[in-house]
Amino acid sequence: SAEVKDASALSGTVDLMNTYPQAKVEITGYSDTTGSAQYNQQLTEKRAKAVANEFEAKGIAADRMTVKGMGEANPVASNETRQGREANRRVEVVVPAFEYQTTEQAQ
Repeated sequence: SAEVKDASALSGTVDLMNTYPQAKVEITGYSDTTGSAQYNQQLTEKRAKAVANEFEAKGIAADRMTVKGMGEANPVASNETRQGREANRRVEVVVPAFEYQTTEQAQ
């Protein structure tokens, strides 16, 4: 499915994005091999967009996000088992490295 089951799992990333406004986030959806490749591509795009919508609902601007679906590409487990297929149905959220400056606290 393309719904976010546990939006609280995103709270750490939301906190980071709010602390560092220059940070961006990459949201990538994946699927198992059940169904057609075209269907899985569309499903992974919907999965990634559902996560992006959660970020937007928490105040993260859309222009700070890259959202894409990878279909059946890059499995993390075998599609031959139920557990493997479950592992392959995922969305990965990555915050790429970014630069920031710290300031010395006055004593």
